[in-house]
Amino acid sequence: MKRLLPAIALPLLLAACGSAGTSFGPTVGMTPSVDNAGITVTVNQVVNAQTGALKRLETEYEIKQPSLRLVVAPSSLGVTLDGYQLTVKDSAGTRFGGSEGQAQRGVSTHVMSGYACQTSSADATLITSTDQCAGTLKTPYPRNVDLGSLVLLNDSVASAVVEEYVASSGTNCPTLKLNVTLTGRDDLNRSITPLQVQNAPLAVTCNLTTSEE
Repeated sequence: MKRLLPAIALPLLLAACGSAGTSFGPTVGMTPSVDNAGITVTVNQVVNAQTGALKRLETEYEIKQPSLRLVVAPSSLGVTLDGYQLTVKDSAGTRFGGSEGQAQRGVSTHVMSGYACQTSSADATLITSTDQCAGTLKTPYPRNVDLGSLVLLNDSVASAVVEEYVASSGTNCPTLKLNVTLTGRDDLNRSITPLQVQNAPLAVTCNLTTSEE
């Protein structure tokens, strides 16, 4: 005769099985960093050669997109990134440049796991360029993965820097930071906890020059 367990007992039984040491799979261990972002602004005051009176302002800017690195911990699952968001913040922590100070992009980039592969069970030589091998040949291995430049900083943010610098008559060059959030799925096709960078440096340089005509 079959004996049916009350419904309330089922989750308790499952919890007991988990507490006995059942593994629910590895996790993602990745730490992102963002560097090399920059905006350089030049404001040129064109003045009358005879009187020195200001005739007009000429402005230009150059944007250097940020680069992304992921430090992958040994035994971490791999990740396929599917998107990222960048927010530009001023020194007070307020989003800079209004709605243009936040940007999102979709990507499809795979980051290898924190494993390398032995050439064979009898040879411990590691092949670090891949993590695709039999489980018995996988060895925990840390990685630094450079994903190159993120195309996130836009012309509107640079223009907002120009406007603030001009409005201050060349006395205030904004101090800015970047917040970056990466999303994706791990090698088990599970959504990852977003990888975040807070207050990454954004180098802003403002130059004021004068020319005559």
